Amino acid sequence: MKKLFCILLCLCLLTACGVSNTAEENPHLQNIREQIQASDKLCGVAYLGDVEGDFAAVHEDIKTQEYLKVYSFIGEIEESHFTQNEGNELYCV
Repeated sequence: MKKLFCILLCLCLLTACGVSNTAEENPHLQNIREQIQASDKLCGVAYLGDVEGDFAAVHEDIKTQEYLKVYSFIGEIEESHFTQNEGNELYCV
């Protein structure tokens, strides 16, 4: 989980800074960026629930969640941006 947290933190920090790796941006992601910037915060953290397993298991679990319908970019997180530590709590930073 530490590794996931660190990687997602880095990803979110880039997001909060307005750095985008795609030419066409998800409007929900843009809304989150604007909310973070408007509140003078450096990043946002979302608790996604309790999950178990490796990246493949977590990725499959994420696909079943309702928030994925609104924040589809969460399902696009690559394995290289996933880190794992003790515990089952999943966060997107």
